[in-house]
Amino acid sequence: MQKLFIVVTIAVLGIILVSVSAHAGGLAFDRAGNLFMVDPDSHSIFKFTPDGTGSTFAVYKRWFSPDKKWENIKGDEPKIVKASTNEVALDLSDECQGSVDWSPDSKRFAFNCRGGGRWNGGASLYQLGGDKWKTLKSPNDAVLEILGKSIAAQVKKKGLPKKTDLRLIWQTVRVDQWIDSNTAIVFGDLHEVVRENTETRFDVHFLFTLKFDEAGNWKIVKTHQMSEKEVDEHG
Repeated sequence: MQKLFIVVTIAVLGIILVSVSAHAGGLAFDRAGNLFMVDPDSHSIFKFTPDGTGSTFAVYKRWFSPDKKWENIKGDEPKIVKASTNEVALDLSDECQGSVDWSPDSKRFAFNCRGGGRWNGGASLYQLGGDKWKTLKSPNDAVLEILGKSIAAQVKKKGLPKKTDLRLIWQTVRVDQWIDSNTAIVFGDLHEVVRENTETRFDVHFLFTLKFDEAGNWKIVKTHQMSEKEVDEHG
């Protein structure tokens, strides 16, 4: 890769030689004399201190919606912006670290969180109205309710008391894919053990089909409990 060498002169500290990609997105200094370089290839902002020490200041990524009118920026402050601009259309920084899954017509998207601990953070849904994005009802509660009932049925089948104390191991809700602009497939799983006997474990995995109307209201039109083979193939 062709390199462009930029010589930065800083009083007292002398001369620093910084190697920068010839097509880097931009350079800037702060008041402390730190140099910041935007590299669109790696979707990173690099920081060089006055003594020449380099580090990654932030990582961001931008992906276009299917109609190329919007971009979702990943990183510490995820957001939706108008394509090829920094004009924020929807701030997602209050959500979590996660990923955007667009509907084919770019009028809706799901934001799937990557949570820590025992909960992946769930899924949020958004719909475009005019040029504004609005929040739709999340599928999390409805999915977790069905998963919980399935676990309860397993507990009953095993002959355990209805109020058996269970401890959560892991649970997930995420939008896996859009079948079309009004239909989304949601994956959900729930894993629990008996608190006083952790060798007794219960696991359920489901796929849910969500159907949306024009206003963005949705309902679950199909519920499918996955077999072990389907779970293995699903990954």
